[in-house]
Order: sequence, then C-alpha cells, then structure tokens
Amino acid sequence: MRTDEAQIGATYDELEWAMKQHEKGKENDKEQMNERQLKVMKIYLQLHQANQHKMKKIPVCIIPKEFKQSV
Repeated sequence: MRTDEAQIGATYDELEWAMKQHEKGKENDKEQMNERQLKVMKIYLQLHQANQHKMKKIPVCIIPKEFKQSV
C-alpha cells in the first residue's frame, strides 16, 4: 500500500518543518541544513510552487455603474 508520505517523498512533519522555514524566509539557508532537510525543502518548494494557483484569489471584474444597463 502506498501512503501519501511515500508518494510525496517526505513525511507530514518534515513538510511542516519546511513550511515553517519558508515562512521565516530560511528556505535558502543551505549551510544550516543537513542532506535530508535539503531534500525535504526541495520537495516542499516544488509542491508550493505547483499549488500557487490554488492560493490566489480569482480576479473579479467590477463594471462601473455607467456601463450597466437598466432593466
């Protein structure tokens, strides 16, 4: 049986760590990370980038009143 963690390549705890590092702006602090942490950070950043479209608001067109037709 394949788990989410096996499919992703990192545990949820590891991804949580990477997310917190990213929020602190420390995702490029490579000299402070071991080999596994570097791998997990790479996985997290790839997933984060791939899912940006889900985090952005949908643009909404606001039509000025003078362009609207009365019914």
